Amino acid sequence: MSSFNASALRPFSYYRPSDLVEASALLHGTQDGRYLARQTLLPLLNLRLTQCDALIDLSVIPGLNDLAEEVDGVLRIGAMVRHARLPFLLLLVLMRRISSTCFEIGDLKCATLALSEGARA
Repeated sequence: MSSFNASALRPFSYYRPSDLVEASALLHGTQDGRYLARQTLLPLLNLRLTQCDALIDLSVIPGLNDLAEEVDGVLRIGAMVRHARLPFLLLLVLMRRISSTCFEIGDLKCATLALSEGARA
């Protein structure tokens, strides 16, 4: 049976930056800092499979959990968008595009149907 050695655990600092520039500066300002995104690192720390001197939590940075359609039609998918949420968000964007096209060609029935299906999704 192995004994617990508390001295094997290194203390670490916890940071919650407000933007990516601050997060990058924090990471480069530490000797062994790690980004914390969706808490996948916590079990490894808990089991002592890895150690670090700073945890930098990215969950509060705006835009990382968003899917946005740019003006030129390009979809911008944030780095922390969950895979389970992605099809739903893409469906909403697709329905918005369909309804926009229907309005452009003058088919109001098609546009209304696309908008109502998007609202139900």
